[in-house]
Amino acid sequence: MPIKAFERLIIWVVVVAVLLSAISLGSAQAQGAFFAGAAKAKITPQSPVWLAGYDPNRRSAAVHDDLWARALVLKAGDQLLALASVDLIGFPNIYLQRVREMVKGVPADAIIVSATHNHSGPDLIGLWGPTPGESGVDKAYLDSVIRTVAQVIEQAAADTKPATVKYAAGDLAKASKNIRIKEILDTELAALQAVGEDGKPVATLVNFACHPAIMNNDNVTADFCNWTYQRIEGKGGGLALFVNGAQGGMITADVDDIPEQSKGNWDDAARIGNAIADRALEVLSSAQPVADASITLRGGELRVPVGNPTFEAAFEAGVLPDVREEGKIKTEIMAGSIGRAEFVTIPGEAFPNLDLLLKRWMTGDVKFVFGITQDELGYIMSREDYGLKLYEYEASMSVGPETGRLLVDALLPLIEAVNPKSAAASGEASALDAWFFALPDRFNAAAAGNLKAIFYFDVTGEGGGDYTINVVDGKCAVEKRKPERADLKGTISASDATLVATGKLDPVAAWSMGKLVFDGDMPLAMLMVQIFGF
Repeated sequence: MPIKAFERLIIWVVVVAVLLSAISLGSAQAQGAFFAGAAKAKITPQSPVWLAGYDPNRRSAAVHDDLWARALVLKAGDQLLALASVDLIGFPNIYLQRVREMVKGVPADAIIVSATHNHSGPDLIGLWGPTPGESGVDKAYLDSVIRTVAQVIEQAAADTKPATVKYAAGDLAKASKNIRIKEILDTELAALQAVGEDGKPVATLVNFACHPAIMNNDNVTADFCNWTYQRIEGKGGGLALFVNGAQGGMITADVDDIPEQSKGNWDDAARIGNAIADRALEVLSSAQPVADASITLRGGELRVPVGNPTFEAAFEAGVLPDVREEGKIKTEIMAGSIGRAEFVTIPGEAFPNLDLLLKRWMTGDVKFVFGITQDELGYIMSREDYGLKLYEYEASMSVGPETGRLLVDALLPLIEAVNPKSAAASGEASALDAWFFALPDRFNAAAAGNLKAIFYFDVTGEGGGDYTINVVDGKCAVEKRKPERADLKGTISASDATLVATGKLDPVAAWSMGKLVFDGDMPLAMLMVQIFGF
């Protein structure tokens, strides 16, 4: 055999083995390689603070119950996801970026932090100080919270163990109400639980739309979330997390005359919190555990024009940190899936009509809408609602009239990209997704050097898909699409890839029989071995 022909054969054999062993690895990761870890730590202030929510100049005089930072870290194959929650009115994006800089155990773009939107915790935004022109943020306390959030994420990541996950949703009546238009209300509660190999829950996450604003006194409290935590953990549900939903405009607890009763209305706070916990555990009790739940994440940037003069004045006065860039606030959103469950993040308090619209687009078996997540931009409403007198207060606490439209427009393509039902029933596509979208984590920038190349893999048939890997400037990005051009293309059917992955078809035989075909710059195939560490 001529030397060049022999070298070409070696290259092809190596590439075939690399690609198909990677597909096999993806299947193995999706079938059982699921891990979960959880951690919590107190963020209760140790001295009096300005309490956020309701009116400014509300100084704490006592602590009724602790505030918490809680984290759940999930891992499927090489893909991690950290879900953290804090008992605070908001956690702006600039704080999230500081957390990400501190965390080493989870990739920055896989970290999500939500605020429960509690109205009886310290002001971490700046709007509830002693006067409208003075920030209520205690910087030393803020620094401690950011460190604690990073620490619980690190601890949860370090403590991950083999697990399964289950998720379910159900209606929860008489816990929330819309005090603006009673008919516009999403009463669906979604829950997710990670369960260890010993059969004991690692953590239970609850997603429900409702303002934790039952209490309005001078006590530090997590409001109804306190009882949700205690109930879930007391019933053996593992560490409990509450992530709010789209509770803008104005979704509150189903309690009569909150302003009049809230000075000492602990019984109602307990009733609502326990009802949320009980319903979450109830719907999960009949859910089937999933051991091969892949995780898919898609993040996006959102730039929102500031159309609120009050916010502009607060930026100028230093009451709010000035995060504007050319008159716009840059924030972020995310869509993702965990097995057949699906979620989106909203950087503020979305109105329920926007929530219901997003859920109509989502196709997961269970749909999570994580509100006040990755940022707190205030109320997020449609352009049509913004000018109504009914929502005069909400407009005064909103960045501007374009936020809702821009949010919806930006989330739609992300939702489509993570569609959990696009996978074949056998789970082939989800296994491929899990592997391909983990490539940036494996990427060796030093080995890539100055390489600029587009790799395209066409996995054909049911359960397949188009995967583009773009390497440029020492970075790697993966998209589930067909590129306009590619430097190297590999084609294999999903059914043949499955046969190889299950050991029923030898990789070399797949190439020799023409079941796997490569076109383009063949030396790039060898280079892939180095830059992705196969």
